This record gives sequence, structure tokens and C-alpha cells, in this order.
Amino acid sequence: DDSRGIDEMMKVPLTLRVTISSGTSVCRTAFSPNGELLARATGNGNLLICDAKAPEEVLHEVVDAHSETLWNITVLCFSVDSRFLASGAGRTLKVWETTGGSLNLLHTDELDVYCAAFSNDGRTLACSSAHGEIILLEVGSWETLQVRTVHRGAIRTISFTPDGKVLACSGGRAILFLRTSEDDTIVDTIDNIDSEI
Repeated sequence: DDSRGIDEMMKVPLTLRVTISSGTSVCRTAFSPNGELLARATGNGNLLICDAKAPEEVLHEVVDAHSETLWNITVLCFSVDSRFLASGAGRTLKVWETTGGSLNLLHTDELDVYCAAFSNDGRTLACSSAHGEIILLEVGSWETLQVRTVHRGAIRTISFTPDGKVLACSGGRAILFLRTSEDDTIVDTIDNIDSEI
């Protein structure tokens, strides 16, 4: 309940659960919004789907999921309906379907992906690059809706407002707020803070 005060919220007990891995480093993790799955990307390039309630139980594993690059998987995010998982490494973005706890590759794109986020309405996947670009993909067809340079450096974080109408991103000391339109493209920059652009 968001109406509770901070003092009351601090009284909620936390349980620390330690899971021993198989000795392989973990680069990225992401929980599915439905609370059923945990995705893990390992240092040796494997992508695992685990039961969120029993993280040591691997439901599916893709060995060397981004074999076309030497980079670790640096991007991992689920769609709001938990159906899709986006992973990124180096200059490759991949989208997987997670039905039944398995991983089925649906789409591969040659994008210099730095981070990614699905919109809450489930229609758009936004990705950012190390070169200041925002790339918007249509969920389902995975077609590129728009590529727009908004920064001269890397875009390090990206997120949608709950209604999907504003996309916030940051890079360096700059925070950008980008307004999106009915066709899920970026219309203009609403504001930027302490800009390096």
C-alpha cells in the first residue's frame, strides 16, 4: 500500500536467500513481471530461465546465446506481459519468447544496444546505443519504428512512463524526456537537465 508511511514500510521483514551458483559469473538478472521467471545471463554467454520461486532450478538454457560477439550480455528485460525477453550484447539485440519457461528466438537485430525497456502498453521496445541513439521497435513484428539521435554520448538508462507517452533517458549529466505520439514514435524533447548535448 503506497499510502503507508516510511516508518511502517521499514518494519516489513526482509528475507535474505543465498543461492550458490555453479561457479560461473552472472552478468545480468531480470524477474518477469508476473513473478514466475528469473532470467540470468552468465559471464560465459549463456542465457538461463529459472523458476523465480526456486532460482536454482533451471527451466531452460541457451548456451552461447550471443555467439556472434565477444561481449557479455549487458541488456536483459522482460515485456510487461512476461511473454518476451530482450537480451543485448555488443552490437546484437535478440528477442526471445518465454512461453512455458523455454526460450524461443523470435528476432535478431544488429543494433549497438546499451540498454532497453518495453513500454507498459506492450506495443514498443525502446533501445539505446552507445552513440546517443534511441531505437524504437514494434513489439510483435519487431520492425523499426524510428531511430533518433538525442545525445552525443551513450544513453545509459531508458524507461517509459506508465501511460507510454513519455520516454525518459539519461547519459552523462543529461536527463532527457521525450514525448511519444500515437504511432509510438518520438515527437519532441520535452526537457533536458544539465545537458551535455
